[in-house]
Amino acid sequence: MKEFLLGLRLLLGAGRGNRVRFLLMAAGGSLGVCCLALVLTIPAILDAHDGRAAAREPTTSSHAPSARSSLVLERSDPHGSKAFTRVFVARGTDASAVPPGLRGLPGPGEVFVSPRVHALLREEPALKGLLPGDEKGLIGAAGLTNPDELYAYVGTTRAQLGGKARVLTGFGYGYAPIPAVDPSTLTILRFALATIVLLPLGVFLSVCARLSAASRTRRLAALRLLGLSVKGTQRVNAAETVVASLLGAVLGLGEYTVLNQVMSRTGLPGLRWYPADGGLSPTTVGVCLIGCPALAWFVGRASARSAATNPLAVRRTALPGAPSRWGGLLLITGLGIVTGYCATGLTTHPASSDGPAALLVPAGVLLTGAGLVLTLPLLSYTLARKVAGATQSLTLNLAMRRNEVEPGSTMRVVTGLVLLVYAASLAQGILIEENQVTRPDSPAQDYSIALSGLTSRRQSDLADVPGVRAHALTMDSWVSLKGGSQVEPRVTALVATCAQLRQFVEHSEGCVDGRVLRLVDPNTAADPGVHPGAVFPFRIRRDGRRTTLSLTLPSDR
Repeated sequence: MKEFLLGLRLLLGAGRGNRVRFLLMAAGGSLGVCCLALVLTIPAILDAHDGRAAAREPTTSSHAPSARSSLVLERSDPHGSKAFTRVFVARGTDASAVPPGLRGLPGPGEVFVSPRVHALLREEPALKGLLPGDEKGLIGAAGLTNPDELYAYVGTTRAQLGGKARVLTGFGYGYAPIPAVDPSTLTILRFALATIVLLPLGVFLSVCARLSAASRTRRLAALRLLGLSVKGTQRVNAAETVVASLLGAVLGLGEYTVLNQVMSRTGLPGLRWYPADGGLSPTTVGVCLIGCPALAWFVGRASARSAATNPLAVRRTALPGAPSRWGGLLLITGLGIVTGYCATGLTTHPASSDGPAALLVPAGVLLTGAGLVLTLPLLSYTLARKVAGATQSLTLNLAMRRNEVEPGSTMRVVTGLVLLVYAASLAQGILIEENQVTRPDSPAQDYSIALSGLTSRRQSDLADVPGVRAHALTMDSWVSLKGGSQVEPRVTALVATCAQLRQFVEHSEGCVDGRVLRLVDPNTAADPGVHPGAVFPFRIRRDGRRTTLSLTLPSDR
């Protein structure tokens, strides 16, 4: 403890330059801690998003409805690039099942909408046609995954819901129906973000410690010659780094709090969240306030090892040894892993993003970044030695000899630029990956419209809507629910011409207009119950009455 206090006294009394360097270390450390807090809170943000999506999911039953039971029907339609989800509810006498964000189930003619839908109704009055009824209130944050979500609960009657409604038993699933980010991609995202943060933060603390030690090495050596122990000398040097790191951690947590408020309103590509979702947890605060100063303590002690173990060499300015070559090995290993993974994309069996690759790829990126930084002194030493031996200029020779004697100076100058390019390139790749996962680039949207609600004139009008690329009629085979627990196979019939079929698929062979053919997708496993000769019933309307049409699956395909 005495050595630590001595280090603080030397920090305060070592002049203005030392104090300015201390403030710069604290400011730089705060940026690293801010990024570290962001990485640690990303899982909490995604868990909160998926948790609310799972908590509001209706649970239904296939039992026959009674007067006490409520009925529910969920529909989702695209509105621009977002999904507009509507939950139609016919409330029964037992309305104990209440979704999150509401105080009770809506009655007939009552509509509860999200804040974003409430705003859209003012901008697009025609959107009211999708929400039959009068707006009675807003859905609370507990029932929405993000502030911009398009969601609504619509109260209606049993007759209006029709036969596709299900008996509502409650709300809440054990998992989210559609997670915010695919689990395999989330693993790579976490490792890559941690790489972006932890590597620059560690190197920054190391460089700051080297800068501090470079100006104080002779003073530390003098303390060692005056009788201070080796460990005591290292603790004196670590005091400045620890205090700067602790101050930077406090500032970084404050910066993250402000950043969370701003980013929760602007969001990432395809992902927004509530400010409370990204709040600092006790674990995050503990890691930042304890882990960063602990890392700075070890870095500060290691940077003063030369002055503590060999003070006479420091006072007499002994010639340092050549840089280690282990950094080059890390760089080659990291580049080999990354290059090998990318090369598999050119083959017929590219490497997947899950399994061992989920750890191997981030490890390759981390080794590449660490190798870049650690190889700089070796490259500077080798290049300076060769240039000094070949040049005839006295000025250039002296400059190169100085770089040869002190290659670490080049590391301090160039490390920031290397890390900036490295982190920016990695961050760009992560943002592209995250954008592709959360907002897949689909050139077309599919709409399914019930034929029973359309006249022949309306069907023709829909086919002529600008932007419609293909249209056809589909029918699902009928399955009786009275057959017990055995699941009967089902097929979907496509009523279309060969020209229409070609618009729906990438490639088709053997299609003949006017013949009943079996559609086969070679990339999809077939149901064993769906085979040539199997008979499937279809319920259709003929002359205003329901009738059953039995179709035999043909062998021609």
